Amino acid sequence: MPFEGPLEHRQLIRERFGAYSDAVFRGDVAGYLDCWAEDGVRVWAGREVQGKAALRAQWEKIWEGLEKMAFFAEIGAIEVRGERATARCYCREILVLKGGAVRKVVGVYDDELVRDGGVWLFARRTYQLFMDEGAIGPA
Repeated sequence: MPFEGPLEHRQLIRERFGAYSDAVFRGDVAGYLDCWAEDGVRVWAGREVQGKAALRAQWEKIWEGLEKMAFFAEIGAIEVRGERATARCYCREILVLKGGAVRKVVGVYDDELVRDGGVWLFARRTYQLFMDEGAIGPA
C-alpha cells in the first residue's frame, strides 16, 4: 500500500467513505447501512457484529447516548485487487452526548471492501481508538 489499483475504483471507494461520513453526520441509519455488504462485519471495543440487522442494533445502541456526531475521515491507504480492496482510514469524531457533554476522539479503521454489482461496500471494518480527549462539559 498505500494507494494501488485502478484509479476509478479507488475514487469509488473514496466516495463510499464520504457516504459513510455523511450518514454519521446526519444520524441516518439507512444511509449508514447502505454502505455495508449484507454480511458486513464491524469490530469495535472488543465486540464483533455481523449482518445488517446486527449493525442496525449496534448503531441504535450507540445513538441512544448521542445528541449528534461529527465524523471526519482521512484515508491513509487503498489497495484494490479485483473485486476486493483493503483500506485504512483515520477518523476524527466529535460526539455531543445527551446531557451536553462533548467527547472528542480519533480512531483508525482497517477496512476490507467488496464490489457487489459494481458498488463498493464495506465487508469488514475494524476500529481501534487512537486518541481520546475525554468528555468535556456537563454530565
